[in-house]
Amino acid sequence: MVEICVARGDTSVFLLEHLRTKGDSRSLLLFNTFTGFASESVRIELFERGKNHDEYDKFQYGDERLLCRNLRGAGYERFRTYKGDTSTFDWSRVAPVGAVLLDIGLYLPTKRILEAIYPHLCPGGGIVVDDCFADTA
Repeated sequence: MVEICVARGDTSVFLLEHLRTKGDSRSLLLFNTFTGFASESVRIELFERGKNHDEYDKFQYGDERLLCRNLRGAGYERFRTYKGDTSTFDWSRVAPVGAVLLDIGLYLPTKRILEAIYPHLCPGGGIVVDDCFADTA
């Protein structure tokens, strides 16, 4: 299982608790830049997609060590973090991937990640894209 763009880890806790209560021994792989959005992606949102700049300032946070400490403090051990640009990650390193929660909210990295990860889904695997609405480009 993969979560992309973990922010402060709220959804990570939900996913880890689900794995634990189901007796699933797989690790949750947590991907984030831990530095905020890439300037190229924000530029596209602002100038090509007409989005509001205020939407992107609030994601300039992240501390990988703090996230790990908090998750371990809550009793979770079956996770691994990956810091960096997920759209350039070598997905063959963790394939096959069974389930993906993709929660970036930006067009360009979402498109790139979908193209990169889809070939590495296991049969029956799936991807949930958060903040994706019908009839939007």
